[in-house]
Amino acid sequence: DKTIQEVLREFTGASFSTFKLALTEIIVSILGPIRTEILKLLQDPVMLDACLKEGKERACRLSEKNLREIQKSFA
Repeated sequence: DKTIQEVLREFTGASFSTFKLALTEIIVSILGPIRTEILKLLQDPVMLDACLKEGKERACRLSEKNLREIQKSFA
């Protein structure tokens, strides 16, 4: 984790292709594990459906609570 200033110092005077290569490596290292998890989920539709159902139920609970609070404030 570098600050913007550190990145600027590191790549000042470097070619854009050098920066692009370093950026690509960082992006792949971050997105790689996400891709792996997505592929794993896609291989098990039952587990994927269960995760989606659980997420939907949680979102509904949270939104219902928020909606009630909003409705009270307008009453």
